[in-house]
Amino acid sequence: MSDETQHYLVTGGAGFLGINQVRYLLARGHRVTSLDLLPFDYPERSQIREVQGDIRNRADVDQAMEGVDIVIHTAAALPLYTPEEIHSTDIDGTRTVL
Repeated sequence: MSDETQHYLVTGGAGFLGINQVRYLLARGHRVTSLDLLPFDYPERSQIREVQGDIRNRADVDQAMEGVDIVIHTAAALPLYTPEEIHSTDIDGTRTVL
């Protein structure tokens, strides 16, 4: 498989780290899917496949991973979330992605 044909999934693709990763990959000609709770409201929206969903939800993750070669996991709960939400997203969500 050549780098030019790889399809990446970026979890948290609408977040600060995620959008920068998406832009990096698009600039190098890769196909990209973004999985995020929030809509992907960036100029690059027409260049990606967007799945609006939750990394803690197996069906959302499975849908986002369809046809994907490589996963870059950047989704995380923000510090302003409750400790329970942070644990649920950062630990349980990561388990779902794995």
